Amino acid sequence: IYIPHTTDRTVFFRLNDGVQLYCGFNVTETALEERDYENNVTILSADLNGDDGLFFENNEENAHTLVYTLNVSNNTILDGFTLFGANANGDPGATLEKKSGGGFFNDIIWGTNGISSPVIRNCIFDSNYALLEGGGLFNSGSVGENYTLIYNCVFINNEAEIGGAIYNGGNNGVCNAEIINTRFISNNARQTGGGIYNFVLNGGEVSPKITNCIFMNNTAGSAAGYYSLTFGGTSLSTITNCVFYGNNATNGGALYLNTSADGTNEATVNNSIFWGSISGFDPHFHFSGSGDPQVHLSNSLVDAPDCGGLVAGDHVVDCGQGIKYNEDPLFVNAEEGDFHVMEGSPAIDAGSNAAIEATGVMVDIDGEDRILQNIVDLGVDEWMIMTQDDDGDIRIKHVPAALPIPLVNPVGDQLDFVNLHLPERQYQYQIVDLVGRVVQAGSFQVSGTQAMLPIRFQTPGIYFLQVAGLNHNVRFFKF
Repeated sequence: IYIPHTTDRTVFFRLNDGVQLYCGFNVTETALEERDYENNVTILSADLNGDDGLFFENNEENAHTLVYTLNVSNNTILDGFTLFGANANGDPGATLEKKSGGGFFNDIIWGTNGISSPVIRNCIFDSNYALLEGGGLFNSGSVGENYTLIYNCVFINNEAEIGGAIYNGGNNGVCNAEIINTRFISNNARQTGGGIYNFVLNGGEVSPKITNCIFMNNTAGSAAGYYSLTFGGTSLSTITNCVFYGNNATNGGALYLNTSADGTNEATVNNSIFWGSISGFDPHFHFSGSGDPQVHLSNSLVDAPDCGGLVAGDHVVDCGQGIKYNEDPLFVNAEEGDFHVMEGSPAIDAGSNAAIEATGVMVDIDGEDRILQNIVDLGVDEWMIMTQDDDGDIRIKHVPAALPIPLVNPVGDQLDFVNLHLPERQYQYQIVDLVGRVVQAGSFQVSGTQAMLPIRFQTPGIYFLQVAGLNHNVRFFKF
């Protein structure tokens, strides 16, 4: 655990241009890829006294901001850290970084037309607070340019007046962040934008690209999940293969667009799932302002009876092809945040390949390949059927029927199944040899995400495992 200072709340960790910070080492590594940031946890903590409780309890002495960048290039990297407990509650006359961007404040020198585009990877933003904007991250493109990359991060339990997790600002400038494989969970905006808040002013632009992201159980007065506001500027959001689940706001549970008469505000949504969000008015999409905000929705799954049920009032959603209405996505365990889908889900093979290919992100949220059975799935996960990994474990993997499964590590007296995303029940199986003779048959129990199948025959050779209900075989070598 590292704190920026022992007593001074105004001190932060400043990440200068070109500096790359990585963590997760145990001093035995000889290469960067050998580190393990998930088990060797490194925390940047704003809790100067080490006494924080739940829901920002005892955070009065906490540092205002944890990490600060100013006019940095994309060669500036923060990778693998947990940013915890900032309290940006500065006095009304305090500078903005003492009132916004508790976890991370990415700044541009006003009026310099500078660029500030750090890379933030594998980080957790936990329980950061801001009096104004961006409890987790304040991301500025005002009178400059900002192309921040956020990859494989988690924003959880952050809070602000607007933009509980992230605030993207484009006042006479550009703030086009790209956010990939990131989870927004239980963030809160006291006013607007529990997950993400985009603000455009004076001809600026804020056009984020959001891919393989989860917006779950975020709350706000308005727009619990995602919000864009334009005054005389442009916001063209691209949301692809995302899940919006259980977000709760008075208006606009999942997504809210607000634009002035001289602004442009559009969101193009593909391959995504909207399920279980709650709102007194418009749980899916909400529109306001004197302009013409638009949502272009295609190849997605929504818990509404039809396109007309997605928004109330005079506004309409532009509903394209491939939309599934009121079909249960069959998540493994949405309440616990597991948005893998089970066998038989209508999300399987229901997306647009062109949409995901346009993002350049050809893996799902687990880092597994996309488009494995000719058509991409909806949501953050590509459903999996059986294959065998390099350790000899069986994985459920979605593979084309014509693709031969490679022969990998030999098997002794049992087959181990890992990372399963199937209902917990008994599964019937049989093992056949190269000429199709059944050498073993029976059932095995899936418990959690694992299972084990004993091998009862002794003859070495090449065999195929077949499981009832799964359409592909696993080839293995018995020694």
